Amino acid sequence: MSGPDRYEQSAGLTSDIPQGTTVEKVSVSNRTVTINFNSAFYQSGTNAQMLGRIAQVVYTMTQFANVGSVAFQLGNSVIESLGNVKLGKPIGRASVSGALPPLLVESPALSDKETSPLQLQAVSAFSGVYSVQLYDQAGKQLLDVVGTTLPWATIDESVPYSASSTGTGKLVVSASPRGLATEQVANIAIQVGP
Repeated sequence: MSGPDRYEQSAGLTSDIPQGTTVEKVSVSNRTVTINFNSAFYQSGTNAQMLGRIAQVVYTMTQFANVGSVAFQLGNSVIESLGNVKLGKPIGRASVSGALPPLLVESPALSDKETSPLQLQAVSAFSGVYSVQLYDQAGKQLLDVVGTTLPWATIDESVPYSASSTGTGKLVVSASPRGLATEQVANIAIQVGP
């Protein structure tokens, strides 16, 4: 719950989970994780911040195959809402989709070590075109992929590339929702190698 470390912060990663948040208890039953947070988690903020903090928890917990939803508690009480997010019943990813960028890159993550082929995993929140570029440590482009997607589609691509040496490179992902301007959604430093 400590949030991004200095390296992650320097890469632009942030957290909407308030300082001082602790997890008091976690249980799993029937594909639902129930998390009992201390009161710091439920402190006020903008609607966007509160949606963001709920989304961070939901997306983190539902990355596991045995979890489909998350229930939120404070002490022994179910939390009914936080900002505009209704929490009286367990919620899944669809309930917090408004917090997502057009394309949520789940893998590779910051500092991952990648060899060819690049394994790209993402969730789309839009209908349109996405592009992926991979650069080596000298800035040489190793791959450039363009694809189309629909809302709530999972992107799982294995893309070969050729690198002559190992070093810190950069993965750049952009999204072009229909009728809107292109938006860079990820600029991730990763280790690339042959």
